[in-house]
Amino acid sequence: MLSEAASSDTQGLAVGLRSTANRLAGVVIPVGLGAAINMFGITWGFYLIGFLLLVFVAWLVRIEALPINLQAVSSVCS
Repeated sequence: MLSEAASSDTQGLAVGLRSTANRLAGVVIPVGLGAAINMFGITWGFYLIGFLLLVFVAWLVRIEALPINLQAVSSVCS
């Protein structure tokens, strides 16, 4: 999907940004949620994770509902 969404001249940038975000999330999320569970307890930690998942799903649904002009997006990236 990423290769279809990005033009041929911005595919490297798109893959780099995705890879950076994945690696950053792999470090930040466990540390952040571990700290939250340490401060608030395991029960509130599960509630926090559930809330964050609901926010993420709502964001995805909102993004899917928006009409996207891929040429406008690729012109911003270049």
